[in-house]
Amino acid sequence: MIVGAPGPNGGARRVIGQAYFYLGSRTGLSAAPLTYSEPSITTGTGFGQSVSSAGDVNGDGYPDVLIGAPSFSGGIGQTYYYPGSSDGLVTSPTALGEPTAPAGTGFGASVAEAGDIDGDGYGDILIGAPNGQGRAYLWRGNQAAARAGALRLYNTNYTPISTGNRGVGQFGIGLTARNAAGRIQARLVWEVVGQGQSFSNAAALPNSVAYTGRGAWTDLPASGTAVELRALVTKAGRTSKVRARLEYAGSPLTTGPANGTGGVASRARYGPWTYVAAQQAGVSAAAATPLPVELSAFTATPAGPAAVRLAWATASEKNSASFEVERSPDGKTFARIGTVAAAGSSSSTRGYELLDTNLPTHQSTIYYRLRQLDADGTFAYSPVRVVPRPGAGAAGPSLYPNPARGGAATLTGTLPGTVVTVTDALGRPVTSTIADASGTAALDLPAGLPTGVYLVRVGSQALRLTIE
Repeated sequence: MIVGAPGPNGGARRVIGQAYFYLGSRTGLSAAPLTYSEPSITTGTGFGQSVSSAGDVNGDGYPDVLIGAPSFSGGIGQTYYYPGSSDGLVTSPTALGEPTAPAGTGFGASVAEAGDIDGDGYGDILIGAPNGQGRAYLWRGNQAAARAGALRLYNTNYTPISTGNRGVGQFGIGLTARNAAGRIQARLVWEVVGQGQSFSNAAALPNSVAYTGRGAWTDLPASGTAVELRALVTKAGRTSKVRARLEYAGSPLTTGPANGTGGVASRARYGPWTYVAAQQAGVSAAAATPLPVELSAFTATPAGPAAVRLAWATASEKNSASFEVERSPDGKTFARIGTVAAAGSSSSTRGYELLDTNLPTHQSTIYYRLRQLDADGTFAYSPVRVVPRPGAGAAGPSLYPNPARGGAATLTGTLPGTVVTVTDALGRPVTSTIADASGTAALDLPAGLPTGVYLVRVGSQALRLTIE
């Protein structure tokens, strides 16, 4: 983590700004940070007013950092690019100046990692200059000398990764290989670790020879034509992080090493580690990598006049420890009512069940969800299921959560197949869907929907939904 300290009023006073870099670990952040000061030793530049991860701009396997100094040289502004290394950030950064050099633009007031805009395998960056007309500048990684080196994720049939992969124990990876030295062999090498675990780091990154798996040797054409090497990778837990690189054989094809053995390093043996861009940018790994265990079914149904039966099934499991069944009176605050042991690891469908006989008597609608725990301590929640309390009578359609603060709400208590529409205060359509077999309709609300009151029409009935 990096924290900027530009000085009072964003560095406008005559002080030298600083930035503090805290190294992460399994036990948290380091107690003593590394300190970086304005390289020009100039006061009042606002050094540290903006800080950001830059991704891996130079493709060496280490994430890099940006620090802005928007008041540099009378407000022309400057941004410093610090490459990462095995020892942390380098001490001599590269200075990036306002390309058009007008005074007062505040170049560097905002800096950001832009992902891999051009898909070449190198991180790209954005730098803002908000004053005056306002501009944003995009710098492409590796000085725009692109290579087709982005690490790609696939389903097991090598179609682009999708949510359908969540219940599968493997996913595919692909990395493009191209060798300017002529005809040679290469193979894909990868590492996969679970949530909260680090990649191998016993040796300096450029000298690392550790791996989780590696593929077969593949002939690279003499013409330098790009070839994508692919492999199926076994997941390492509920959330998997992956990195991959190319290993090159140093001997001619006629005497090349067999699959599973190393080559003679007459040329550089390994290319740089390549990561999923979102993982290096600090985005939740769950958003960037597939999940190994997904429920194939979860239902909550009345079981007689005073009980609710909870039943669920998994298509496959890996390192699954248990399922905690949670209940809520309002769809917001949940409490555990029971625990069911999980199978651990399984490649076949598994069914589970829990009977809730201690029902609350003061509410007409009950909400349930599952909290699935893995052996490594990670967990995930299931979708919420809603059921009328047995004996309470028909409750009619209801919405939860209401007010809603996210991009979704759920309607329950209607007839299967009912059309549900959401409109704003002016009657303009927002979204629509159809209730499923249980009379439940998931309302996927557009991102950035303004706060206010919206009308939800359910057949001939209408409910109010408040967005906060």
